[in-house]
Parts: sequence; C-alpha cells; structure tokens
Amino acid sequence: DDDVMRGMRMTYSYIAWAPWNEERQAAQLLLDLRDEYLQAYPGNDFIEIELAEAAAPALVKIDGNRQILMYPKNDKDVAVKIEDLHFKLNEQWKKD
Repeated sequence: DDDVMRGMRMTYSYIAWAPWNEERQAAQLLLDLRDEYLQAYPGNDFIEIELAEAAAPALVKIDGNRQILMYPKNDKDVAVKIEDLHFKLNEQWKKD
C-alpha cells in the first residue's frame, strides 16, 4: 500500500524566463499549462479559485477522483499538484 502513487507535485518555469521578458512570466505559463493539461486530460474545464498560499488566483480541475491544481508561486514558477481525491478524502475523514 505504501508503494502506490497518490499524487505528484511539480514546478514549471520557462527556460527563457527573465524579469524583463513579459511573455515568459508565470501568469502566461499558467495559461499555457492550463491548455496543455486540458489536452492531456480532457473532461471538465479548469475553474479559478483563491488559495491562501498563492498571491494570484489558482486554477483547479476535477475529473472523477483526480484533482489538478495549479498556481503561480512567484513571477517565474508555476506549481502543479495532481492528487487522487479518493485517498485524500479517506485520509481526511479518518482525522475527523
């Protein structure tokens, strides 16, 4: 049971990122990643949400038991987290 993958955290950035390069900032990367993930994982669209840990709005998509969450960490990086909601919710319910 411990060998089962239940989620993955990733951080993306453009190779050509520079503070002055407006086309390679995290806000644009978030939109590009949204399009890529929609192509790879069709189904429901992403919706915009507010997260306490994110300075800018985040995007979340849920299909079945899979949740994909993405948000800008700073001007350069975008965090993406894919989680198995079945496991996440079962763990949460055990705490309650």
